[in-house]
Amino acid sequence: QKMILTLIKIKMENQKLQIQINSNKLLKELEVQEFTDDIVQSLIIAMSRTQFELLNLDDTCQLIKNEFRFLSLREVRKAITKGTAGEYGRSYKLSTQEVCYWIQQYVKDKNAKTLKL
Repeated sequence: QKMILTLIKIKMENQKLQIQINSNKLLKELEVQEFTDDIVQSLIIAMSRTQFELLNLDDTCQLIKNEFRFLSLREVRKAITKGTAGEYGRSYKLSTQEVCYWIQQYVKDKNAKTLKL
């Protein structure tokens, strides 16, 4: 009977662990989706400000997430805002390449400021 109780306890612990793992996975998926939604929103604002259309929003968003994963969402949004304001030069079109250029320039400026300190 003790063995049965021990097995039941082990099974319950395994179920708790599985629930915790599933919860963590779900939270991570929600964070990724939130990040994606916020980048898409920033890109839509960029289209409005530059009066250019970005045809491949999903691909651009995915590339930004992959290439600039070391940046926070706040930094990505700041880079896009500065880019649309012309801080990194005049834009003649809005493309994935242009948005990535803005983010690269933001990182370059940020690193230059850090080195000066």
